[in-house]
Amino acid sequence: LYLIMKTAITAFLFFSAAILCKAQTNNALSVTDSKTNDKINELEKDKVDTIIRYYVDCIGSMHLRPPDSCLAYDIKYLFWRQNGKHYMQRFDECKEHSMFEINQDIFALLRNNYSEIKIAKIKYPEFKVKEKGKLKTFYFSIDHSCHNIFEIHIGNKIINKDIDDYALETKYFDEKYLNRNFYSNKKSILNKLKTVVEHDVDIYNQNH
Repeated sequence: LYLIMKTAITAFLFFSAAILCKAQTNNALSVTDSKTNDKINELEKDKVDTIIRYYVDCIGSMHLRPPDSCLAYDIKYLFWRQNGKHYMQRFDECKEHSMFEINQDIFALLRNNYSEIKIAKIKYPEFKVKEKGKLKTFYFSIDHSCHNIFEIHIGNKIINKDIDDYALETKYFDEKYLNRNFYSNKKSILNKLKTVVEHDVDIYNQNH
């Protein structure tokens, strides 16, 4: 019993020093938010009228961080159009990153589908299950998923979109009940928006 307790205490102390729970790191989160807010204010003063803030928020996640180091996990990206060119920039709590010129894909998608994007939603899984000869509808959601967050500034308006990976990617329940919203979610303009942004983020991170 003594050996078990000693091992448990040692493990607890080690992981307490190394693991940071997202819910307990408000100060670190505010660093990135402050940086992106400052950049948005700067761009708006320069009359930039289309700005997108994008990040992935994984609820319930935990992060290993070695002592006396900075491992970025609160990462956000800004996309904007200025003087006929298109840019993006990464922001996090560890260091400064340079802006990077990108193609116009995300802005073309936004321009051509603005009205649809404003009202679009990713629907949570819906299943039809037969019980005692009758079809019943069930809806499912979970509290530990990754959410793709979009904050779209156009002029003096802001559109907020939350794309839950669980809702988007869940095709079957119990490997046999089809999610009735799966195919419509995959065809959604929000899934296209997410795909274009993820492509740009991958290219940015490969070059920085």
